[in-house]
Amino acid sequence: MSIWRILPDGNVYRSFHIVGLSPSEVLDINAMFRSGRAVRGAWTPMRVELWEYEGEERKPLGDFPGLAIIPLSISARALKLLHPLVKDNTETLNLITEPPLGKFYALNIFFADCLDHSRSVLVRYTDGEIMDVDKYAFRPNCLEGKHIFRLPEVWTYVFVDDVFKQAVEQNGLEGLVFYKVPMVDET
Repeated sequence: MSIWRILPDGNVYRSFHIVGLSPSEVLDINAMFRSGRAVRGAWTPMRVELWEYEGEERKPLGDFPGLAIIPLSISARALKLLHPLVKDNTETLNLITEPPLGKFYALNIFFADCLDHSRSVLVRYTDGEIMDVDKYAFRPNCLEGKHIFRLPEVWTYVFVDDVFKQAVEQNGLEGLVFYKVPMVDET
């Protein structure tokens, strides 16, 4: 089984931007998602709009618009189709959109503390903290049943398995790019 890192495809599809938040509110939201835990009790639905920049209006709106500081934004359609795969390792948070955009959600993806530090090829800062991972190794059976997850070591990355990738492709969901994660045991 492969693991994939996903990113919204901002080159082809529209992105959102947050409306009306102060810089300190943005930092607070960033801290919530950095925790890797449920944030529903502290969450206040935020208003989002399509990001407007030269040429953006020609792009279609996909199911996963890019949205800074949010692990993943997702359309109601995509959430309905993927809910059986994501329900145990995420929480769905309301976003406020104006018609005709339809309903979108922020998907808070929980941490899976599964990275095997002793086998992974890690890039470290001079103080020893992990900056990035060049090659991944996961503890045996740790990712079982986790079709979408984040790692505390690289908390801004969103990872999925083959089951999630296939569900996106088979259901014609649009707006994600999948990057195969390099694994230690691959030749």
